[in-house]
Amino acid sequence: MTMTSSAVYALLADGTTVEIRPAGPGDYDAVKAMHQAMSPDNTYMRFFNVSRLSAETEARRVCLDPRPGQASLLALAASPVSGPAVVGVASYVPLRAHPEQAEVAFAVADDMHHRGIATLLLEHLVSYARSHGIATFSAETLSENKAMLGVFADAGLPVRRRFAEGVYQLTFPLPSEVAGTTLDGYLN
Repeated sequence: MTMTSSAVYALLADGTTVEIRPAGPGDYDAVKAMHQAMSPDNTYMRFFNVSRLSAETEARRVCLDPRPGQASLLALAASPVSGPAVVGVASYVPLRAHPEQAEVAFAVADDMHHRGIATLLLEHLVSYARSHGIATFSAETLSENKAMLGVFADAGLPVRRRFAEGVYQLTFPLPSEVAGTTLDGYLN
């Protein structure tokens, strides 16, 4: 990923400060560790399986093997023991058949759920994607992943849902003056 924006700091719902910044090759071990520490339930919600290889594969995809147009953001929280720790990851990958549409994915550390990390990462990913020609995000979410479905529903973007075999296929246009969905409306 070639994101040039610098880190920003944001407050979570509980008052914790997190740093939001692009992922890079030096983050591989930290991203892998976050995914390895996820519970089997959290791993299943993110990857639709509980493979031992998921953490390594995802860390490589996010940090080491970016494709052109792909973006990955990290949320880091201060740890009194070890310094900043990766507590959330969000990424998008443009679809080959439709490069203006990208599939998004999120993961949040088990002990950081329900604090607003996925929402913050989505907001920053939307902003970055808009400025890089992405017009639509899509995502696949298991029907039992109520937290992630809530993040998408509460984002303020018009979400189209299709349901098949326990999986929601979500598609939502990103704010655009041309499409009639204003950025001001999204930010409100």
